[in-house]
Amino acid sequence: LELAKAYLTDGWTVYGCCRNPDNAQQLQDVVAGTSGTLKLLKMDVTDYAQIDAAVTTMDDDAVDLLINNAGTADGYGSGAYENVDDPDPMNYNYELWMEVLQVNLLAPTRVTGAFADKLAKAEQPFVVMMSSTLASVSETWSAGRYAYRSSKAGLNVVMRSMGAWLEKRHIAIVSISPGWTKTDMGGPNAQNEPSESAEGVKRVIASLEFENTGSFYNFDGKQMSW
Repeated sequence: LELAKAYLTDGWTVYGCCRNPDNAQQLQDVVAGTSGTLKLLKMDVTDYAQIDAAVTTMDDDAVDLLINNAGTADGYGSGAYENVDDPDPMNYNYELWMEVLQVNLLAPTRVTGAFADKLAKAEQPFVVMMSSTLASVSETWSAGRYAYRSSKAGLNVVMRSMGAWLEKRHIAIVSISPGWTKTDMGGPNAQNEPSESAEGVKRVIASLEFENTGSFYNFDGKQMSW
C-alpha cells in the first residue's frame, strides 16, 4: 500500500495486484492527491492461472519495476514476533511452513518468470524480492521462526540463481529487507512506520545500477551479509 502510494506520488503508472480488487478501498484511495495512474489487477500469487491472466491483461505494456511484495508469516501474537515461539521441531506447524514457502518463495519465483518478457521490454528493468534481515544466514543464531527464515533465505538464493538467467536478458534483480514494519504482519511493536520503510525501499531502488544485480540490501541502503 505504501509502496504504491510512493510511486503514484512520483507519477508512475502502478499496477496494483491484489486478491480482491473490489474490496481494495485503501489502495484505491491512495490515488487521490497523486499524479500517477493506478490499475488494479486480480492476482493471488499462489494461483498461477491468475498470475498469467494478470500478465495478459497488461497487453503490450513494458514493466520497468517488479516488486514482489506479497508475503506471509506466523501471525503477530503467535509468539514468533515476540521471540517466544516454541523452537522444538517436534512441535512445529509444518502445514504452516508449507504455506509460508508457497507464498514467500515459490510465488515470487513464478511471478518473476511470468513478467520476464514484459520486463525485457523496458530500458532499465529491475526486479525486487522483498526479503528480510532474518534471511541472513551469517546473522542468524536463534531458534524458532523456521518457516519465515527458511522462506526468505531461500528467496535470496533464488534471487541469486535466477539473477544469472535474468542478467542475460538485461534484467537486474536484488533483494531488499524493508525492516520490521508496523503492518498487519509485523504487529504494533515493530520499529518502522510503513511510510518510512516504503520510502527507504524506494530510495534504495532509485540508487541501483545494473551492476548491483544480485545484491542484498537493507531499506536504509546498507548492504546485508548473506
